[in-house]
Order: sequence, then C-alpha cells, then structure tokens
Amino acid sequence: MKPVPVRRKKNRDDALYSKPEPDAFEAVMRVRQALGANLYMLEDTSADAEIYKLPKALRHVLLIRPGSYVIAGGYDSPKSKVKGEISHVLVKQQIDHLVESGKWPDSFAFVEDGSTTKGTSQLAEDEEQKTTSVEGESSDDLPKNTNRRHWEVCESSSEDESNES
Repeated sequence: MKPVPVRRKKNRDDALYSKPEPDAFEAVMRVRQALGANLYMLEDTSADAEIYKLPKALRHVLLIRPGSYVIAGGYDSPKSKVKGEISHVLVKQQIDHLVESGKWPDSFAFVEDGSTTKGTSQLAEDEEQKTTSVEGESSDDLPKNTNRRHWEVCESSSEDESNES
C-alpha cells in the first residue's frame, strides 16, 4: 500500500493560504509565457522578460497561466539563461493582501476580478457603456440560434373547427 503524500498537501496549503511578501531579493512578476520543462517567461514592472524556473516543490500544486502573478527571486550566475526561481504563485487573496500592505507594484494595476486595467477612469467608462448597451438591447437584436430547429408556428384551424361544432 502506498503512503499518502503529506508533503504535496502541505505545499498546496502553503501555496493557497499563506500571505507571502517579497523580500529584498524578490519581486512581484507577471507570467508572460510558459516555455515548457517548468520554465516560464516572466516580465517585471519595466516589462523586461526573463526566464525563471518553477521549483520541484510547487510543480503539480498550482496551475500557472499567462497573466498570472508570481513572486520570483534571481540567481547570481550570469552564465545561465535561467535568471531565477519562482518562490510563490499568487492567488486573488494574496494579491489583495499585497495591495492592502502597499507592497504591490504600481505598474501592475489590479481589479477584483483578477484582470489588469488601464485606469480607474477607464473602468468607470466601461461600466457606463455596459449598462447603456444592456438597456438598449432586446431579444430581436440577437441572432438566431443555428443549432436548433426553428418551427413556424401557425394558428391551427382545427381548434377553430372544434369550437364551432
């Protein structure tokens, strides 16, 4: 019988429920691209992209997608293409904690749904456009669903005939 992997459960709980903060040698970065073999192209606040690796303890624990945020630290070796290692993959609650503590970079604007924005004034304009477009739409403006058979409904004359007799 195979023992239960306690270490993976501990790593998952640490990754999801801890409140990590970057230290002097680490920075908050955005994932630009997954390169494979646990290597990721990360961009920092100045939009410079470099390759970082995911440590063995975090593999198969969390899914890292392009646009996700991580805390990564650098190596001192200038010979390697890999510039550092990812120490934490940030989820929404951890990002909120960093924003509240003032350690979130200003160049990464963050909204409650997890996406980046261009500014608060643009957010207000987008909300106004959404509400006006929803109010002006009706079901007649929607295209017909081609996946369903459309039956033409005709007023049946059989009902009229049965009522007459």
